[in-house]
Amino acid sequence: ISHPFFFTLLLFLIAIYFGLRYVAYVKINNLLPDESKIAFGDIDVGFFPLRLQVHNLKDVIIKNKKVGGFEEAILEVSPLSLLTGPMEAELLVIRPRIYLDNELLKGGKKKASSAFELPSWFTKNKWKLKIIDGEIAFNTPKFYANLVRFDLYSFTRGDSNIYRLTSPHLKIKFPLSKQDVIVEGQLIVECKMQTGSLKVSKFYWETEFVTVNANGRMYYDGRMALNVYTQGSGKQILDPILRKLSIKEFMYVNARVKKSRTGLVSISGEASFNSFTFGGEAFSNLKASVEWDNMTKRIRLN
Repeated sequence: ISHPFFFTLLLFLIAIYFGLRYVAYVKINNLLPDESKIAFGDIDVGFFPLRLQVHNLKDVIIKNKKVGGFEEAILEVSPLSLLTGPMEAELLVIRPRIYLDNELLKGGKKKASSAFELPSWFTKNKWKLKIIDGEIAFNTPKFYANLVRFDLYSFTRGDSNIYRLTSPHLKIKFPLSKQDVIVEGQLIVECKMQTGSLKVSKFYWETEFVTVNANGRMYYDGRMALNVYTQGSGKQILDPILRKLSIKEFMYVNARVKKSRTGLVSISGEASFNSFTFGGEAFSNLKASVEWDNMTKRIRLN
């Protein structure tokens, strides 16, 4: 190969490299508000495999509020899949931070059919998603939730996209009977994105006093059917309501949560105690059933 040809080829490849970097730089910054623009040096591209890498997107501002960012994101695409289809891509995000509140979520209600539905460009292609050391916080005047140091990864099996999320600490805070209740513990969630629904295969939340297990389905048309099983002490919930009469002993609860297309939510379940004290009196073998719905808003207890 002659030196002029080699030199020309090298210049051509360098031009393509910086050209792609510039296109990515412009496209990404067009999506970001002025306060959150990234520098040209924070973007890199690769060819074997096709790769886009973005660094230090740390302060995304929406409605004058910091909503988060990430330390690094890497998107890799199989070149062959672009020709044969469907596209095969892997997305790695390191240390993402997401902060939400009521104001950021305003702007019109989502249709029930799209509540859990992913966009077609995602579902029609094969994606592998991996998130490392993430954090999500949701804060309102009456409710606070914080999921920290979570890892999320996904893979495809047949027609399903399977996701697994783990976190050593999910914390929620809410008022109950004029007192703030705080519940926190480790979380494991496994779910499948299927045609027409999100199947929750496993929801496991282990807190200081109680463990919560759940499974079921959330449909894209707005329906929901979940089975919830808890065991442990309900003192964190019962103390603010019953105060000195609160039941602190070990209990078992099975519950079913359903939501219809029209928005009707119903909860029914059974609770049992092997032994407990109430008002200083000792009891044993208590079983109770309870029903509630958001139409009558009445609790029916047996």
